[in-house]
Formats: sequence, C-alpha cells, structure tokens
Amino acid sequence: MNKMILMAMLAIPAVSYSQANVPLEVKLVALDTGQMPEPGSLQVKRAAAAVRAAGARCTTQGEKLAGQALTMSQEVQKQGQAASTVEVLEGLDAALVDFKTRQECSKVLAHYALLRREGYTHSRTVVMQRALMKVAAEASAH
Repeated sequence: MNKMILMAMLAIPAVSYSQANVPLEVKLVALDTGQMPEPGSLQVKRAAAAVRAAGARCTTQGEKLAGQALTMSQEVQKQGQAASTVEVLEGLDAALVDFKTRQECSKVLAHYALLRREGYTHSRTVVMQRALMKVAAEASAH
C-alpha cells in the first residue's frame, strides 16, 4: 500500500477511525513497514504494547501521541537514519520509567529527534534520555 495513503489514514479524525475499523496499532505498523499487516501479527502486538505503555506515561494518548511519534520518526528518517514509530514510542516509555505521574511528552519526543539527528543510535538516545529524565524525576520529588 502506498505510504502516503497510509499516512493520510493516520491523519483522519477519530470519527473516521471507527468507520475505517482499522486499529491504531495496525495503522502504525503499516506506516512503519509500508504494508498492511495481519491484525494478530507480532508486529501489531508490539505496536499495541508500545502505544499502551507510552500512553500510560504521557498526558497525550492514542492517535495524538502516535501522530507525534510518527512525526519524530519521519524527522529522523529525513536525516538518513532508521527509525520507526513503534521504536520511538518504546523509547519514550523507557525514558519516562522513573516518573510516577504522566508527563507532557512532546518535548521528550522532540529531544529524541534532536539526539538522533546528531547521529546517536536509538539505543544510545534512549539511554541518554532515561538518565536525563531520572535526574529530572529525582529533582521533582524533592
């Protein structure tokens, strides 16, 4: 399926999602891979887990959070680096693991894209963000 069509599907308002009857996690995998996946595939299960986990850590959830992660993955890809929306969501969850309350995640996502554009790998970026977020969580606890 054409990636532009898949991107348009993600941008459709929530009312249309129910009409299209395509779960968000299926759309994310389709955007990441360029193909419509089987609904029960491991990729779809991984995407569902990533959306759920990141949503539990962020004030923004669902389609809006996924759209922000998609934008950041596309920014990284423009620089010639590999990035998937699912990886970005998983990294967001890992970076915020030390917080007890939901956080505003747009700045964390933007920082992720910045570090990736600087040439850091996904893994290194997540480790760096987690260390920074841990310090922030400890500071906010005092």
